[in-house]
Amino acid sequence: MSPKAAIFAVMSTGLLAIYGLTAYLALHPHTSDSYRAYFIDRTREVMDDDGAFLRPVNPGQWIAHDSNDVGYVGFSGVEPEFRWSSSHKVSLLIDAVCGPDWHDVVKIKLSSNGVQRANFALNGGVAVKQMVQPQQPEVTLQFPDGSLRCGHNRLDIELPDARIASQQDTRLLGLAVRAVTIE
Repeated sequence: MSPKAAIFAVMSTGLLAIYGLTAYLALHPHTSDSYRAYFIDRTREVMDDDGAFLRPVNPGQWIAHDSNDVGYVGFSGVEPEFRWSSSHKVSLLIDAVCGPDWHDVVKIKLSSNGVQRANFALNGGVAVKQMVQPQQPEVTLQFPDGSLRCGHNRLDIELPDARIASQQDTRLLGLAVRAVTIE
């Protein structure tokens, strides 16, 4: 074998090895369990910055829109003052610390993209219907006794009036959440 052929064979073998390693790593990524569950397996709906699912929230504690203590499903990214819903159906996920003085109330500081009809259902229960006005600073949602649970809670929100904000901003906007609390 000539020296040029030997060099070519070594370089070809090395290149194939690199391609093989790249394919292996792509098919078997080294990730944390929470990263894999959220991005790869899609078995989780929310992942915060440090990889934990959600931190427990105390009743009466206001959680700001940019906190990772509430999961925002169907919302756009964090903006300076709020987080916009970006579809007709969105959800807030809250892990609640057990409390003896619960009143099955969820309060949300918000604004809206015009007048919005909103249906709020906590943990798949009966929907509370509200008309949300653009300058309305807060909604208080009273749910039936026992609706709020220790641990994982899901507040589903239907927004049939959500609409595109403008020609420049084509997101489907309904509510802008500033903060949320449970009581």
